Amino acid sequence: MAMFRLFVSEFQQLQQVAHDRPRRADAARLQRKLWRTEIGLAAVALGAVAMFLDAAKGLSAFTG
Repeated sequence: MAMFRLFVSEFQQLQQVAHDRPRRADAARLQRKLWRTEIGLAAVALGAVAMFLDAAKGLSAFTG
């Protein structure tokens, strides 16, 4: 759980920096990094959903 909180806090900090300071020289790099992070989060969430659906399907075979 601590790793998840750390990841979320880092993501929020990145999101804040990317949106609050658009005139910075590295703003485009930060925006791309934010997009890659969001895409990665979406991929992880989809993988977790697929895993839980597969587990639920496997458990339903035991219950009938």
